[in-house]
Amino acid sequence: MYLTTTIRILLILVSFIPSVVLAEPKWYTKPVQCGPIKEVEQLVKDHNEVAIFGAISKVSVDESNLNTFIEAPVYLFYKAEEKTFTFIEFNYQGEIACIISWGGNVDFDVQKYFE
Repeated sequence: MYLTTTIRILLILVSFIPSVVLAEPKWYTKPVQCGPIKEVEQLVKDHNEVAIFGAISKVSVDESNLNTFIEAPVYLFYKAEEKTFTFIEFNYQGEIACIISWGGNVDFDVQKYFE
């Protein structure tokens, strides 16, 4: 009980310490692999990965105005036996798909990294 009260008091006191104001987020670019949708889909099939997650993302496609977005589906493909993954964004308007990230050592018990 005493320890819990002490921690609460410390947290309240720390909240009064001025914090450093960080600059607004900045746009960065990184190389991504893109190609015709059929070719990118074939890469996933060749690696025997299956879709396990999908969502609609907001994607900036105009380099002159990075605040202009389109909606594009993104999927996470996974192969359990080898713990590999491929994260792909599909731009159907541009008829391309981009591999955002790929790799291995998939771990679904990630909460331990935030505790």
